Amino acid sequence: MLNDTKKLLDELDTLLATLEKLPKGSLVTHKRKNDHCYYGHQFKDPDTKKRRELYIPLDEYPYWRAIFDQRNMTKQRVREIRALLKKHKKEVTLLRNEQHEARLEAEQKKQQATLAGTAHMPENQTYFTLAEEFVRSGSELALANRLYINGVNYVYEQRLYTPLGLLLPDFTVIAGGRLIYIEHLGLMDQEEYRKNWEEKLRKYESAGIREGLNLICTYESSRGFMNFDEIDCQLRQYAIIK
Repeated sequence: MLNDTKKLLDELDTLLATLEKLPKGSLVTHKRKNDHCYYGHQFKDPDTKKRRELYIPLDEYPYWRAIFDQRNMTKQRVREIRALLKKHKKEVTLLRNEQHEARLEAEQKKQQATLAGTAHMPENQTYFTLAEEFVRSGSELALANRLYINGVNYVYEQRLYTPLGLLLPDFTVIAGGRLIYIEHLGLMDQEEYRKNWEEKLRKYESAGIREGLNLICTYESSRGFMNFDEIDCQLRQYAIIK
């Protein structure tokens, strides 16, 4: 029971952190007399406390729609978890105290590492990109640097919530006013790896994300061969690079 509560708390913390990064307010649609629609983002100005609205160009609407859909799904999941945690208040209190102690210990270690002149490296992320961040494999390093050199703004492993669960796409970019996800498949000649990918693909499809539409998949065998000409062709097809 305690492990289940811990998993819920970890998921809740992740969701709340994601909500902080997503735009607040609401997406609105206005219709004029000639039935022509235009869109806006309404939000409360943190300085004046007054409600404001920003016009959204038509070609940017799919991007904003996807962002607010993700925000709504995240808020719904937060409500579900909080309702579940109300039934286990003692376990929640115990775990929160343990988390607080762990954070203090981690902060102390980080300060000691800084004083010792060592860099903090995230767990299992050992390759440092031109954009000065860590990724998990040499192939992801090559892809990240290729995007960076071409001036493409990307987010590495940005959380994506789907009806079937959480995903961490290798790269998320914006192209043509829409979100494009890039997944590098490095070991497709291994059965277990393929099965894991098939499960991940079902999650993508549950959110309307499909290869050939808004999902780019790059491939490589366990021998380490990457076809960069083919990868560049796909990136150009989605107007990510020129």
